[in-house]
Amino acid sequence: MNLRLAQYYLMNALRTWRKAQKLTLEDLAPKLAVSVGSLSRIERGEQWPDREFFERLPQVTGITADELIASLPLAPTPSEAA
Repeated sequence: MNLRLAQYYLMNALRTWRKAQKLTLEDLAPKLAVSVGSLSRIERGEQWPDREFFERLPQVTGITADELIASLPLAPTPSEAA
């Protein structure tokens, strides 16, 4: 899997998790120490999160990036999502 596709799956999983938890961008962004705009761009795959984001992710969500991706039953490819 190339890096861009991996990023897409991870950020799609994060958005899916956030919505399942009924959290808004405004709720989650401060917990991850990013701005609302940054979190929105991260979820859309327009911005790659820094290392600290990935370190905070399991502390805030209770699940790792790998678990987020694995939680998607059949994640659509970017062409299918468009």
